Parts: sequence; C-alpha cells; structure tokens
Amino acid sequence: MGDRLLDEIIHLEKALQLQVEQEKVRVQLWIEQERSLLEPVLSEAEQERARAFAEALAEARILAGEEEAVRRQAALQYCQRLAEMPESFLREILERSIQRILPEG
Repeated sequence: MGDRLLDEIIHLEKALQLQVEQEKVRVQLWIEQERSLLEPVLSEAEQERARAFAEALAEARILAGEEEAVRRQAALQYCQRLAEMPESFLREILERSIQRILPEG
C-alpha cells in the first residue's frame, strides 16, 4: 500500500508540474498578445509627446525672438538718446566717472 501511495503522489506531482508549465506558456502568450495590443498605443503616445515637445520648442523660439526684438529696440533707442546728447555733457559724465575709477593723485 505504501508503494501505491508513493506512486499516486509522484503522479499528482508530475500532473501539477505539467499544469504549471502549461500555465507559464499561457501567461507568456497572454503577455505577448497584450504587448502587441499596447505597442500602437504606446507608439501613438510617444509620437504625441514628441509633437507636443516640438510645438513647445517652436513656441519658445518665437517668444525668444520677440523678446530679442524688444530688447534690441530698447538698446537702439538708448543709443539714439546717447547720440543726441551734447558732447560737452557726455565729456563731463566721462570725466566724473574717470575720477571715481582712478585713485586720487
């Protein structure tokens, strides 16, 4: 009777191992199927993210160009005001600045 019980246990263990292997194969097939279903979705999401990044970059470049144009115009106006100042006034400002920079001597 002991041998029969041992044979029964071995038979059940082999059946369980077979079921585990079959389940592993089934799960692997399911994973591959789900992956193939998700790949287009992920690809679309990646393309959307790339498109959004490209749009943001283009917008940032436009804004940077606009800011640069505003700053350039302000600098041109400042230079124009300096060019319109009398030379004697500019010379006086330059002399005071030099006196502050150079040590007294």
